Amino acid sequence: MKKILFLLLGTLALAACSGTAENSQNVYGFILADLPANDPATALPSGGTVDLALQWGESWTATCSQDWLSLSQDKGDPGNWTLQLTTAPNESPLSREAVLTIASDSESRQIKVVQHANIYQRTFLCSKKVKWSFSWIYSGGMSRSLLFMPYPQTGLYQGIRDRSTGNAVLKTSPEGVSYLVDDRSTAGSFPSSGSPFISQSFTVDYYDVRVDFSLIEDAEAPYDQTSHTYKRYTTQVIDENEIMIDPFNVTIRQTAQTLWEQAGGKRIEYARLCHRWIIDNISYAIFEDHNSISDILNRMKGDCGNQHAVWISLLRAKGIPARPIVMKAPDPEGYSHVRGEFYIPGYGWIPVDPTNEQGTHEDYFGAFKYEPLVVMNYDFGITGKDSKNKSYILGLLQGMAVLVWGGGTYDGSETFQFID
Repeated sequence: MKKILFLLLGTLALAACSGTAENSQNVYGFILADLPANDPATALPSGGTVDLALQWGESWTATCSQDWLSLSQDKGDPGNWTLQLTTAPNESPLSREAVLTIASDSESRQIKVVQHANIYQRTFLCSKKVKWSFSWIYSGGMSRSLLFMPYPQTGLYQGIRDRSTGNAVLKTSPEGVSYLVDDRSTAGSFPSSGSPFISQSFTVDYYDVRVDFSLIEDAEAPYDQTSHTYKRYTTQVIDENEIMIDPFNVTIRQTAQTLWEQAGGKRIEYARLCHRWIIDNISYAIFEDHNSISDILNRMKGDCGNQHAVWISLLRAKGIPARPIVMKAPDPEGYSHVRGEFYIPGYGWIPVDPTNEQGTHEDYFGAFKYEPLVVMNYDFGITGKDSKNKSYILGLLQGMAVLVWGGGTYDGSETFQFID
């Protein structure tokens, strides 16, 4: 019996706000999760939905003072509730305010919600239909097949619609990344050799996005350092004993301090200087192995993922949430790419791409320019689970991650292509 492992991996809208109120008879309070916070609570200009955890000791009612702010229900009985608070996108260049009020016979609480100007100039470009499948070409006694497939989602840079996923199971990793899994261990459940084991199809709507930095009034507002988002995107990431992002590396910290001083302690200028530092100091090259932060800095060479891992490490070294944008292009282009983002409280994620700027000499700071790429996720070091809840390290999950057990011979066949 043998085991063969294939890893086919390529190189809210509301900010958090918390508060509680108590009296001698009843407990009242509500907590918004889970993005970096301002006081008052700040709705992201692009709009969206966030959970509202509500604890109330009496029957309550809820009202919103403006139509662009809404709650999933407007009344409830005493107890603990999880509601959804939704904001519409702010399409104007001006900030706006609304008030959410939760009230009962003896108590009332309010949150003043400020929605900043929309900093994103977002232009629809085109739509493409995509078909994605994976098949085993095999002979002999296959005993198990375990397949992980990225599950791209709608976001700032793309819309995903008209999706079909067949019999695959949708799961979410501990890091918050969605993926599809197909886990078969019964001989009768295996499709014939060359037939799809897992597949999905969807339409992707492409957008060109540019940031208008002149609309950002306060880039230095405090982060909520207790939030999941802040903790996830300011820490170290280790994948298979290799440090993929390391804000604690000595060279990273020394470089970060120098650039921070040059930026005068200003977040956006610091991010821009780090972007330029990558362009000027780390040349493009592809290395199959040894891609820890230390390895990249020792050779000062790396591909798009390597370069952005260093850039992300520099941002996180100064407590600025930063993350990768992991992408893959369907055939016939068939290449992969990584970009980066950093977060400004109350405004959102700002895209960068020093690798593309190296090659094109165009300005990619605050710009997400069109390529036929599908955004797969926003993380390194992703963990996936099979049908029995066993964990597997999936890395970027930029493409398929596949495993097979049993005797005989196996070869994987992936189809990822535009179909219109």
